[in-house]
Amino acid sequence: MTQSKVSSVDLYRHFAKLKTLGLTFTLGIAGGCLAFCGRANAVERVRLIYETHEAVVSFDEIRTFAETGQPPAQIQQFLLDNGQPAEVIARLLTEEITLSENLRAKIRTKLEDSSIGQFVLYEIDKIIQGSGDLTALKVALDRSMEDRTISVLEILENYTGAEQVTVNLVGLRRTYTDVKAFVERVIPALEVAKE
Repeated sequence: MTQSKVSSVDLYRHFAKLKTLGLTFTLGIAGGCLAFCGRANAVERVRLIYETHEAVVSFDEIRTFAETGQPPAQIQQFLLDNGQPAEVIARLLTEEITLSENLRAKIRTKLEDSSIGQFVLYEIDKIIQGSGDLTALKVALDRSMEDRTISVLEILENYTGAEQVTVNLVGLRRTYTDVKAFVERVIPALEVAKE
């Protein structure tokens, strides 16, 4: 009798594994389709500027550089010419700003109408410029906030409506650090003081 219980338990475990594997496979295919479809109208090229120098590279090169820290030759030369350490720029492209659920909700519902939303939007606009219209940046920022985090790379991934965007490296470090400090430290402190 014990033998049949073990077999039933084993059979159940195998079925559960197959069910999980099937669900994982289905979600993987759906995620791949969504990623591919979402990139259809997205940014293709990124123009990096630093003072009077510039380099135009594909979005895929920026993503690979940001994720691995290894710049392709064109980006590496551009950074060397401008005295910018590749590892710092790669970190800044992927560094996440974490939003509280309350702050995320406030910013998403009133992105342009709230002073917090305006601050975040206009500061990010100093770093990333696209079509000249803030609408595409607002949409990219809104999509990026879905998981309560934002990064420059994620905003670029979600930016649509322009084939090319400009990333201004002159103010990247300072502006992004200011936004991060404001969102992660100042706002929570103000919320606690308000209570």
